[in-house]
Amino acid sequence: MRRLAILIVMVAGCAHAPAPTTTTAPKPAKVDRYWEMTAALEKHDYAAALRETDVWLASRPDVETVASIYNCRTWIRWAAGDKKAAAAENEKVRETVASADEKVKHGMMLHYLWDRAYLEAEAGRFDEAERTRDQFFAAATAPDDADSKHVLDAWLAFRRGDGDKARAEANAVDPAKDGDLQDLYVLACALESGGDAAGAASVRERIRNGPRYAMKPTILQQMARDTNRCQ
Repeated sequence: MRRLAILIVMVAGCAHAPAPTTTTAPKPAKVDRYWEMTAALEKHDYAAALRETDVWLASRPDVETVASIYNCRTWIRWAAGDKKAAAAENEKVRETVASADEKVKHGMMLHYLWDRAYLEAEAGRFDEAERTRDQFFAAATAPDDADSKHVLDAWLAFRRGDGDKARAEANAVDPAKDGDLQDLYVLACALESGGDAAGAASVRERIRNGPRYAMKPTILQQMARDTNRCQ
């Protein structure tokens, strides 16, 4: 899954999505908005990042792009520490694609469900997170979705304090083949909670050396906020 990362595909992926299968460049206007948003996030200027998405929405893009913008806004809110607002933005992804064609709806609902389960687990609402996780697993039927399932299960186990399970789920994913820095963040947390400090340190180094895209500053900032894990 790719968060804030699918600029090269369609500037859509601010959150979890199947691995990209194309490198088609987006329209210049989309590129401009995306990189302005990224620059604002690098400066910890979350209000400016949100303003860039406001401008983007005002351009009246297609339904898939609108849903993707709300997906971006979810993680901007999350980076700013407003988890309630992040959850509300994520609900707008679901609302936006409710009447979309099935291909668009399916892809964006994978984003929505994965992110919802992540946020619920982070908030300690584990029963809700499990139910959402089950919905994601039922929808994520493609072979490319396998790593996404392991990463999500690693996150749920980590948040519950089950280090052994978190590490086992993390070990099912090859970090060298996963360019999603939030996936790598989860893997680092899971590995460390399971006693693999060296493995976690290696994954964190991959995050620091990862390519520039909008999710990178949010993850680096989260790592800096973590006082006792995943630094």
